[in-house]
Amino acid sequence: MKKLFFIIASLTLATCGCNGGSGPEPTDTPQISLSSEQLEFGFIAQSGTLKVTSDREWGVASDQEWCTTSPTGGLEGQTTLTVNVTDNRSGKDRTCILSFRSGNYKKELTLLQHLNPADTTTVVDPGVEVPAGYKLVWRGEFDKL
Repeated sequence: MKKLFFIIASLTLATCGCNGGSGPEPTDTPQISLSSEQLEFGFIAQSGTLKVTSDREWGVASDQEWCTTSPTGGLEGQTTLTVNVTDNRSGKDRTCILSFRSGNYKKELTLLQHLNPADTTTVVDPGVEVPAGYKLVWRGEFDKL
């Protein structure tokens, strides 16, 4: 009788213990949407905002030191991201890629910062460059005889 009870109890536990899964199935790909697909800034240091909406936890990284974000990530739902850029003294337009990641999913946003027109150079004659805003007064010392 004890053996029969043990066998019935074991079979009952074995068949009732499996429910076919280990919980809700996660969606295949995380979803990250941005309020803009590209950001543009002038040449001065400034900040801009971007709305990030995601169905999972996410993080963001910049590929340039002159471009930073705050915060560097967020949770499920909508987050306002602040993007900061420093003065552009490079003499040319520059770009930065912001990479948003959630798990194995990656989404990129391109940021463009325009040059400062005052930082461009003007050619007076071949071989002599004078920065904008400056005037060439004397160059005899540097001419070859």
